[in-house]
Amino acid sequence: MSHKTKTTNISSVCVDNMQLNNYYDKEELQNMQDLFSDATGVASIITNIDGTPITKASNFCRLCESIIQKSENGCLSCIKSYATTPAYYGNAPTIRFCEGVGLCQTSASIKINDVVVAHWHIGQVRNEEVDESIIEKYALEIGADIQDFKTAFAEIPIMSEIQFKKVAKMLHATVEQLTSQKATHIKLNSKIEELELTNQLLHKSKESLAITLQSIGDGVVSTDKKGMLVNMNPVAEKICGWKMSEAIGKPFHEVFNLINASNRLPIENPIEKVIKTGKIIELSNHTILVSRSGSEHQIADSAAPIINKSGEIIGVVLVFSDVTKKYTIEEKLKESERSKAVLLSNLPGMAYRCKFDKDWTMEYVSNGCYELTGYQPNELLN
Repeated sequence: MSHKTKTTNISSVCVDNMQLNNYYDKEELQNMQDLFSDATGVASIITNIDGTPITKASNFCRLCESIIQKSENGCLSCIKSYATTPAYYGNAPTIRFCEGVGLCQTSASIKINDVVVAHWHIGQVRNEEVDESIIEKYALEIGADIQDFKTAFAEIPIMSEIQFKKVAKMLHATVEQLTSQKATHIKLNSKIEELELTNQLLHKSKESLAITLQSIGDGVVSTDKKGMLVNMNPVAEKICGWKMSEAIGKPFHEVFNLINASNRLPIENPIEKVIKTGKIIELSNHTILVSRSGSEHQIADSAAPIINKSGEIIGVVLVFSDVTKKYTIEEKLKESERSKAVLLSNLPGMAYRCKFDKDWTMEYVSNGCYELTGYQPNELLN
């Protein structure tokens, strides 16, 4: 940032640091800075790494604010000093003396993810030793009134180097705690963002799954690892006679009453069988689902375990279809075949059906063939 005007005053001109603003509240930083200066008696300001100010100056002395920084050379000198003051020398805070009049100063680095984004500077205190020649020389360099300059210098509070080092350590402890808190805050925000993204993806996945389940022509039911219902689609609702809102959380066998079509006895709970074996199973062809209303549906289905990334069974999914009409047709066909076989078996002689090919290949032969040919019917087929 260039400073071309002679009226530039670093204590009142603030430049936004967008990177810093994303993680630190500017008003919060200003308040902490003001409190720190009030408690310790030092001047304080937070700047960008190039030395341009972010916060308003706290407790600035008249010499720096109203005389030195009113001049172009003085202001640029201060910015240069802020930009080049190292925070540490070894493991201890760095204590420096400004080039102009030798006032004590130090700084602490504010970081985001271990990257320095700003500096917190304190200073504008002096020790008891005063070299008036240096003061007069610097006043002439910046074009200030020498007597006013010396008077303003005398107003600056005196602080021993030992005491200033203690204040410097306090500053570094404050900034380290602030940085640590923000680092934790950043990690938490990152986790929250990850969770929000995961929730969004999960929500989309659930929506996609719901649409898929709504579109499937078969009944689909899922349970947890204890066999309690967690989901079912509209087809399953229609066949079993239960609304999903009523069935959720109930044991599978309480909602899905399955019996054997031949003996009318309850069949083994397929959900429990899958959980025990961890294998995919299919129900027999003679399974009947008795709905809540008492109506019966011949069903064909299969059940499979739901396995997580760790290989643990966390539930079961069961897919079934209503094959009542198909089953009825098949049973009628079988009965027709049986009736026909009985009829033909009682006819004198032999009845047969063959293909219209060069060999007259046999497709059906009645039991009467044995008396005429000495061959059993199955010996003559095909």
